[in-house]
Amino acid sequence: MRDDGLVSVLNMKNVVQWIRHVSQALFFVFFVLFVIGTVCSFTANGFAPIEPLGGLQIIFSNMTTFNTRILLMVLSGIAIFVITTILFGKAWCAWACPVGSVVELVGYAFSKAKLVPYTRRKNRVAPKNSLLNKNIKHAVLGGVLGSAIISRNPAWCSVCPIGTICRGSAAGGLVAVAETVIVGGVVASSLYENRFFCRFLCPVSSLLTIISKLNPFFKPIVKRGSCKECGICDKICPEGIPLYKEKELAECTKCLVCYSKCPQNGVTFKTISRFNASKKMLISAAIVLAFFITVIPISNMYLAPKEVSLTITPANFTIISGGNITFTANLSFGAAAIPNKDIVWWASDGFFDKNDGYVVRYIAPSTHENKTVTIIASFYGDEEYKGATTTIVGTVISLGQEPTTTSIMPQSFVVKPGEYVTLKAVVLPQEVPIELIEWKLEGPGRLSNNVGESVTYFAPQEVEVEVQVRISAFFKGNVRYLPSMGYAVGKVSLEPTTPPPFYELTGECYDLRFSRISFKDGVVEGPINIGNFSFIRIRGAEATVYNMSMFNASLMAAEAMLKGLEIYASSFKGILDGRVVELTGNKKVALSGTIEMNDGEIMFTMLRCKALEAIQLRIVGKYVRGSEPYMPSVVTATEVVLSQKYAMSAPESYEELVKKVMKLTSGQVEADGFSIIMPTEYHLNRALKEYGYKAGLVLNSTKLTGENMTMYAIYYKIIVQTSRYIGPFGSYSIKATGDESIGGVIWHLWTSWGIGRYYCHRVLNVEVHTVLFKLDKASLTDVQLLSSIHK
Repeated sequence: MRDDGLVSVLNMKNVVQWIRHVSQALFFVFFVLFVIGTVCSFTANGFAPIEPLGGLQIIFSNMTTFNTRILLMVLSGIAIFVITTILFGKAWCAWACPVGSVVELVGYAFSKAKLVPYTRRKNRVAPKNSLLNKNIKHAVLGGVLGSAIISRNPAWCSVCPIGTICRGSAAGGLVAVAETVIVGGVVASSLYENRFFCRFLCPVSSLLTIISKLNPFFKPIVKRGSCKECGICDKICPEGIPLYKEKELAECTKCLVCYSKCPQNGVTFKTISRFNASKKMLISAAIVLAFFITVIPISNMYLAPKEVSLTITPANFTIISGGNITFTANLSFGAAAIPNKDIVWWASDGFFDKNDGYVVRYIAPSTHENKTVTIIASFYGDEEYKGATTTIVGTVISLGQEPTTTSIMPQSFVVKPGEYVTLKAVVLPQEVPIELIEWKLEGPGRLSNNVGESVTYFAPQEVEVEVQVRISAFFKGNVRYLPSMGYAVGKVSLEPTTPPPFYELTGECYDLRFSRISFKDGVVEGPINIGNFSFIRIRGAEATVYNMSMFNASLMAAEAMLKGLEIYASSFKGILDGRVVELTGNKKVALSGTIEMNDGEIMFTMLRCKALEAIQLRIVGKYVRGSEPYMPSVVTATEVVLSQKYAMSAPESYEELVKKVMKLTSGQVEADGFSIIMPTEYHLNRALKEYGYKAGLVLNSTKLTGENMTMYAIYYKIIVQTSRYIGPFGSYSIKATGDESIGGVIWHLWTSWGIGRYYCHRVLNVEVHTVLFKLDKASLTDVQLLSSIHK
């Protein structure tokens, strides 16, 4: 006759294990699909829980610059894990850890396939004097914390199997291969020795074991009347605990396997009221619980960012086409103004004299019809204040004025203290009155004059550190011509430098070759005289170029569309209406309407357009032999955002550059203040990180957006502003060559797996010397291509 009570107990034991497996599955899905990147920290309703080992690494890696704010952030973050561990012991390992879930699933699959006996050693329980001892993981924990102190970097997080599993599809390339090896090693070791990594190597398990010593609750207890001391609990326990004789249960993961599978029904779980916990344990647990329960509200009160108000003055505006207006951002907390914060500006059309700061000058777009523009000011927030964004809308009115373009030659320069450099403004069309040009200096030093076609910049006699300056030339415009502005950026350097290059618009031309080019509302006219040179001016509302290539600039695109196009060319030749034609700047030219030309080329000195959209855009370094066999292109930007499975690795190889380049890939890229300089001469000293070049073609654009970018770089320097992980850690500068390890150069890489999704870094003042730069799709606004030579 069946014992219904026993059947009920057996059914309950099976249900307990099913509940545990459901918990494992739910946590696995949560970490892999929703957290993505790391389980060390994630934000939930403004609160950022931190796994205790990750928190300790943050504390240890910041010991030299430690402060109360970081300590409170970490303590409040790890509080939930510490409290849970005191209440439930190492339940994380059996109920939530994704590594344990994977190991258990693979072990189950192997056992069903009857493969485990062939992979797992027979004597699974290690002798007490064996090197395979659970104390090894405590040594690993010490090593992890020691490495954080030495490297000032939570290094373990880069190889932690928990984070590796949770990163999932967020990683790619060699990183994905390395992480697959890590997970594979953990799984393989568990087939040899049950939960090998978890029991003997995992530093998280070590830390939880230490905290679990304060756990007086929910412990498995042997029913002495039923226990036969058969040792089966020792064999079935994932941690190898001989429950019938073990008193210290800090290693217990509360998996309930002993409860579910004891053949004698000799295991039960008791709460604190059913066994004798020592007073010392209870007092210690109560003190730690009280501390961590208290620290959460205290730290949140101390650390909570304050709500701020951000407004723009004026709140609305009307401006003429090409005109300018000054905007002021007002950031305040209550009635008090907040100074010295980063305010970032963005406009739907037109541009600013600078993209950040409390006060900016906005230059309206040149337009032949009235249009609405949106101005946005953003404060990203910091440790003390929450972020804020405000938007205003204005109207740009067209007065039928002719657009102009202002540029400065040279566009960049380097001088020593006490030296000077002369700058020249080039305003097109040539007929504009140069007395309407105003000069402005931002930074130390002085200008020889404030108006006119050229100006001399005098660097200060003494500087303590290297400084940067920004010089702008503003053409004010008149009733006939619209205003425009150009910029030059310089550096007062304490390092030995070569004489600064000087560039000016000349007859030095670059070729644009095509299989077909089609102009909509095109105008080809000439000669147009600029200085001692004569050009053809080519304009069009829209131009589509197929199989575009610029051989001497190593720039190619399968297809490009240029809107609002204007080209100053020395010649324009190809097949027009079935006949070969060649137009030059020395002869009178007049064409208009829809113009199509096949199999031709344009030799140009300057090309500009309002927008350029390209498919399969490529810029390839020239092969020049020598120790640096490729001449790179110099890519710069004021701010860059990479997203959608970006990856950065070095040293990598590119053709003859074996282990000498940094490889950067990204699904999407956005860059403000974007430019590409194609040098005619170049040298790089990798040991000293010094370089020099003479610029040839210069491409400028106010903004680049692209898809599926690949870049190989031999040198790069950037400023990184880190995201809010447990709090913003400010910004820092990186300068490196492609043969340096990424891990040694960019210490924050462990926090950046989810960039563009759940974490985002501001990358500022970017300069990359690239031997290959390609985009599947590229979109650039306000493009200028200028030909320059060195004097």
